[in-house]
Amino acid sequence: MQFGRIEYSLRNGASKRQVILTLIGQSDEDILRREGLRALRLRRILRLTHEAEEQGALLSYEDLSALLLCSVST
Repeated sequence: MQFGRIEYSLRNGASKRQVILTLIGQSDEDILRREGLRALRLRRILRLTHEAEEQGALLSYEDLSALLLCSVST
């Protein structure tokens, strides 16, 4: 497993699925410095949902809030 990546378990009813997601990307620090926290959050959400979709899974709002350590409303 590479730095910044995790194996995440998605639950859909009784079924369980594992996906590999990149929490910390190589360009995250540059995005934070140039564009700010809001832009970094958006990039991370897009990256996580895209990676999950490539693996045949969908992330819920609850999944995203758990992965990004924020509230669902954020």
